Amino acid sequence: MGTEAIPVLFDQFYLDPPLPPINSFAVGNALLQLAVPSDCDRMAAVAADRTLGSGRAAILEWLIKQGRPDGLDIVVGEVEDPSVRALGIK
Repeated sequence: MGTEAIPVLFDQFYLDPPLPPINSFAVGNALLQLAVPSDCDRMAAVAADRTLGSGRAAILEWLIKQGRPDGLDIVVGEVEDPSVRALGIK
């Protein structure tokens, strides 16, 4: 179910000026639905980038759904970040 939109969605997280939180949350939700396992490295990089704030929540959810130990390690590490803590505790 991969799509050519995925690279464009990733780029949205790094716009200057940055997207407002509501928009980055929408981008994360789109990636939650569209990303495929081959996107795991890039999803992990976005998930671990705390400068992106709460927009990463859906990315962390995607990592949880993948169930890979390396992704789950990232999620556990992000529990201390208040902007995504609720999802990590889930």
